[in-house]
Amino acid sequence: MNARKERGLEIAARCKVTRQGMGWLVPSQSSATKYTVTGLPTETSVEAARCTCPDYETRAVKCKHIFAVEYVIQRATNDDGGTTVTETVRVTKTVRRTYPQNWPAYNRAQTNEGDHFQALLRDLVAGLPEPPPGRGRPRASLADAVCCATLKVYSTVSTRRFMSDLREARERTHIAKAPHHISVFRYLEDPALTRSSAI
Repeated sequence: MNARKERGLEIAARCKVTRQGMGWLVPSQSSATKYTVTGLPTETSVEAARCTCPDYETRAVKCKHIFAVEYVIQRATNDDGGTTVTETVRVTKTVRRTYPQNWPAYNRAQTNEGDHFQALLRDLVAGLPEPPPGRGRPRASLADAVCCATLKVYSTVSTRRFMSDLREARERTHIAKAPHHISVFRYLEDPALTRSSAI
């Protein structure tokens, strides 16, 4: 059953479809408007069914209002011409369940998310094994490098703008030292760091 047939079935089941002169008055589902359907087989007219609704006027196909009239005629007419209701039309309506929003809790979660994210991330990376020290200048710890790279992605801002977040993370002791913004790019591109963070 296509969508127009289903809506027509719902109109026939829930709304008052009335005979008027050579046609039928069918209410709109979305407004107080009524549309006129004419040309059905039970009428003296031999033309194809027509409707005054925008859907029919635009597409010239059988609309939901025409289907609704057909359902009304079908359930009210017997083979011998008698008029008794021969079928009960049932329409199942899907009801969308909604839940109340706890706005105070939602606001607290949103306004404190960044603080908790930094603390949780620091706890998560604290157990990463450190590689043996190499030659040259001392590097940032693996935990700090992963923490900085993850915070950068979480921030969704450029690396230069992200530096104030790194300084804040340093003040809160989530990282040992705030690296240069170019170092953060190196952390993101370092294949060894990617392998270590996937452990």
